[in-house]
Amino acid sequence: MGRTYWGGALFCFVADVEIRKQTHNKKGLQDALRGILAAGGDITHDWELSESLRVGDRSTGTTVLTDLYAKWKDRAVEVDLASMWKDLGIAPQGKSVHMAEDAPLAAVRRGITEPIASKESSSKTILPSAVFAGRAVAGSRRPL
Repeated sequence: MGRTYWGGALFCFVADVEIRKQTHNKKGLQDALRGILAAGGDITHDWELSESLRVGDRSTGTTVLTDLYAKWKDRAVEVDLASMWKDLGIAPQGKSVHMAEDAPLAAVRRGITEPIASKESSSKTILPSAVFAGRAVAGSRRPL
């Protein structure tokens, strides 16, 4: 169960980072998920996974979901999380983490973790802190 559960979480994380890289942080995984929902992909419809991924990709203007699934679907994969953390500017610091603003993908990290302005108001929506590698980070996560 661990590989399936954490593998799915890792797939989503890698997909979000890659979508943001390819779209210059204009889109993320949440845009793919919103697109799937808007196209009718919800619990009331029985879609093939490949169709869901294609719709999600259309919503982001990428092929990240279908490409990643094609690479990961038939075998266990190893993701170099240490390298990803470094590129995102996330470094362990005791029981906390340090966020390096000069990291190559710091803007992507901010796109994933910083609050966004609510459509209903000009204030930022604050949600629980993000957690990186078991360490709490002050801030929040963008809502889906």
